[in-house]
Amino acid sequence: MKTFLTLSIIYLLWYLPMVIFPFAYIPYNILWSISFFFITISIQKVVKKINNNYLAYLFINYLYLNSFRVFFIYFQSHFYSTMVLIVTIISATFLYNETRKIDKKSSYYLFPYLLSVLSLIILLIYF
Repeated sequence: MKTFLTLSIIYLLWYLPMVIFPFAYIPYNILWSISFFFITISIQKVVKKINNNYLAYLFINYLYLNSFRVFFIYFQSHFYSTMVLIVTIISATFLYNETRKIDKKSSYYLFPYLLSVLSLIILLIYF
Protein backbone atom coordinates (compact mmCIF):
# COMPACT_ATOMS: atom_id res chain seq x y z
CA MET A 1 0.00 0.00 0.00
CA LYS A 2 2.85 2.37 0.84
CA THR A 3 4.46 1.73 -2.56
CA PHE A 4 1.20 2.40 -4.37
CA LEU A 5 0.69 5.64 -2.45
CA THR A 6 4.23 6.80 -3.24
CA LEU A 7 3.79 5.87 -6.88
CA SER A 8 0.48 7.74 -7.06
CA ILE A 9 1.86 10.91 -5.47
CA ILE A 10 4.87 11.00 -7.78
CA TYR A 11 2.68 10.43 -10.84
CA LEU A 12 0.27 13.17 -9.81
CA LEU A 13 3.15 15.63 -9.36
CA TRP A 14 4.34 14.90 -12.89
CA TYR A 15 0.83 14.94 -14.34
CA LEU A 16 -0.48 18.05 -12.54
CA PRO A 17 0.94 20.63 -14.99
CA MET A 18 -0.86 18.81 -17.80
CA VAL A 19 -4.12 19.59 -16.05
CA ILE A 20 -3.18 23.17 -15.20
CA PHE A 21 -1.93 23.95 -18.72
CA PRO A 22 -4.08 21.77 -20.95
CA PHE A 23 -3.05 20.96 -24.48
CA ALA A 24 -5.85 20.00 -26.85
CA TYR A 25 -3.92 17.50 -28.94
CA ILE A 26 -5.02 14.08 -27.62
CA PRO A 27 -2.11 11.91 -28.88
CA TYR A 28 0.27 14.35 -27.22
CA ASN A 29 -1.50 13.93 -23.89
CA ILE A 30 -1.51 10.14 -24.21
CA LEU A 31 2.19 10.09 -25.09
CA TRP A 32 3.11 12.22 -22.11
CA SER A 33 0.87 10.27 -19.76
CA ILE A 34 2.73 7.10 -20.67
CA SER A 35 6.08 8.85 -20.34
CA PHE A 36 5.16 10.23 -16.93
CA PHE A 37 4.10 6.77 -15.83
CA PHE A 38 7.52 5.36 -16.72
CA ILE A 39 9.31 8.27 -15.04
CA THR A 40 7.27 7.58 -11.94
CA ILE A 41 8.28 3.93 -11.94
CA SER A 42 11.93 4.90 -12.38
CA ILE A 43 11.82 7.39 -9.50
CA GLN A 44 10.00 4.93 -7.27
CA LYS A 45 12.63 2.24 -7.88
CA VAL A 46 15.56 4.51 -6.93
CA VAL A 47 13.86 6.52 -4.18
CA LYS A 48 15.80 4.81 -1.38
CA LYS A 49 19.20 5.42 -3.02
CA ILE A 50 18.76 9.01 -4.21
CA ASN A 51 21.72 11.41 -3.97
CA ASN A 52 21.86 15.18 -4.31
CA ASN A 53 22.90 15.12 -7.98
CA TYR A 54 19.88 13.00 -8.85
CA LEU A 55 17.55 15.40 -7.05
CA ALA A 56 19.11 18.41 -8.78
CA TYR A 57 18.75 16.87 -12.25
CA LEU A 58 15.23 15.75 -11.49
CA PHE A 59 14.21 19.21 -10.29
CA ILE A 60 15.80 20.97 -13.28
CA ASN A 61 14.18 18.52 -15.66
CA TYR A 62 10.78 18.91 -14.02
CA LEU A 63 11.05 22.69 -14.04
CA TYR A 64 12.04 22.99 -17.69
CA LEU A 65 9.60 20.40 -18.96
CA ASN A 66 6.72 22.19 -17.31
CA SER A 67 7.89 25.62 -18.43
CA PHE A 68 7.64 24.35 -22.01
CA ARG A 69 3.86 24.42 -21.79
CA VAL A 70 3.90 28.02 -20.62
CA PHE A 71 6.13 29.15 -23.49
CA PHE A 72 4.32 27.10 -26.10
CA ILE A 73 0.68 27.61 -25.12
CA TYR A 74 0.53 31.01 -23.45
CA PHE A 75 3.40 32.91 -25.07
CA GLN A 76 3.10 30.99 -28.36
CA SER A 77 6.82 31.23 -28.96
CA HIS A 78 8.29 28.35 -30.94
CA PHE A 79 11.83 29.62 -30.48
CA TYR A 80 11.71 29.74 -26.68
CA SER A 81 9.76 26.48 -26.57
CA THR A 82 12.46 24.78 -28.62
CA MET A 83 15.21 26.22 -26.40
CA VAL A 84 13.41 25.01 -23.29
CA LEU A 85 13.07 21.54 -24.82
CA ILE A 86 16.75 21.45 -25.70
CA VAL A 87 17.61 22.21 -22.08
CA THR A 88 15.06 19.57 -21.07
CA ILE A 89 16.66 16.88 -23.24
CA ILE A 90 20.09 17.79 -21.85
CA SER A 91 18.84 17.59 -18.27
CA ALA A 92 16.99 14.35 -19.10
CA THR A 93 20.24 12.89 -20.38
CA PHE A 94 21.99 13.86 -17.15
CA LEU A 95 19.05 12.39 -15.22
CA TYR A 96 19.37 9.17 -17.21
CA ASN A 97 23.11 8.97 -16.46
CA GLU A 98 22.55 9.62 -12.76
CA THR A 99 19.76 7.04 -12.64
CA ARG A 100 22.02 4.56 -14.40
CA LYS A 101 24.68 5.09 -11.71
CA ILE A 102 22.12 4.32 -9.02
CA ASP A 103 20.24 1.45 -10.69
CA LYS A 104 20.81 0.30 -14.25
CA LYS A 105 17.41 -1.38 -14.66
CA SER A 106 15.42 1.65 -13.57
CA SER A 107 17.25 3.86 -16.05
CA TYR A 108 15.61 1.94 -18.89
CA TYR A 109 12.26 3.36 -17.82
CA LEU A 110 13.46 6.80 -18.91
CA PHE A 111 13.77 5.82 -22.60
CA PRO A 112 10.11 6.58 -23.46
CA TYR A 113 10.52 9.99 -21.84
CA LEU A 114 13.73 10.73 -23.74
CA LEU A 115 12.08 9.68 -27.00
CA SER A 116 9.04 11.84 -26.23
CA VAL A 117 11.13 14.94 -25.65
CA LEU A 118 13.25 14.24 -28.71
CA SER A 119 10.18 13.75 -30.92
CA LEU A 120 8.69 16.97 -29.60
CA ILE A 121 11.89 18.86 -30.46
CA ILE A 122 11.81 17.43 -33.98
CA LEU A 123 8.16 18.38 -34.40
CA LEU A 124 8.79 21.94 -33.22
CA ILE A 125 11.77 22.38 -35.52
CA TYR A 126 10.06 21.06 -38.62
CA PHE A 127 6.58 22.47 -38.14
